[in-house]
Amino acid sequence: MGGIAVLSDMVTVDVKKGLGLEPLVMVNKLADYARWLYRSIEALKTQPRAVSIVDNSSGYTLNDLSYQLSQIQQY
Repeated sequence: MGGIAVLSDMVTVDVKKGLGLEPLVMVNKLADYARWLYRSIEALKTQPRAVSIVDNSSGYTLNDLSYQLSQIQQY
């Protein structure tokens, strides 16, 4: 069984941490995370070895994630 060489350090973001209790603050911070994640995925898509990455829990590819986030950004 083969594997993919890791291109960079793994990044995890806890979106619940530090959001506060104000709904507007929560929405703004979640929007910031969504934009950051979208840019990160778009950067990964430019790397040939990263295109085959699939999320284990959802089964989404980078293209699937990029599409899902682009739909979220429309609203």
